[in-house]
Amino acid sequence: MLTQNLFFLIPVLIFIITGIVFLVLFPKDFIHITQNGWYSPSMDGFFKYFTYLGDGLAFLVVGIALMFVKWRYVMGFMIVALLTLLSTGFLKNVVYKGTPRPSKYFENTYDLRVVEGVELHQLNSFPSGHTTSAFACWGFVAFLVRRRELKFLMFLVAATVGYSRIYLSQHFLEDVIAGAFL
Repeated sequence: MLTQNLFFLIPVLIFIITGIVFLVLFPKDFIHITQNGWYSPSMDGFFKYFTYLGDGLAFLVVGIALMFVKWRYVMGFMIVALLTLLSTGFLKNVVYKGTPRPSKYFENTYDLRVVEGVELHQLNSFPSGHTTSAFACWGFVAFLVRRRELKFLMFLVAATVGYSRIYLSQHFLEDVIAGAFL
């Protein structure tokens, strides 16, 4: 089972290790401010909507689609969704409650560029729930599909959701890496 999913698992491992290396080498504010300067109107629109692939609605749509494949997949998927919800909720609202998001962190020091139509949240940044959901949801799908290209595509979807959270200034890199790890 493990060797069949290397086209998802190895990129995830590289994603997490690369993120950790960046976090060791650079302060989180430097990483975020640097990334905040890389933007375009087309990327604004893309990431504004792509981030929803890490939302609870994505779990619902995938869960419904799995009902047409195999019922036992739905049960496994529901367990993954529940564990994702509970672990992320516990960490965000109990263990790391009040952790500032970029908009709060830079409130009096740096004027973040904001994507139009995106409401910036202030607190409970760690870990990124969208990223955790994306890696759980699309990782589950990656374990079901047979083609290597689709497994890698599921990684790209999850990683892009994670990056979208940084791009939209909803999370820091450390939040996204923790979300991918969960």
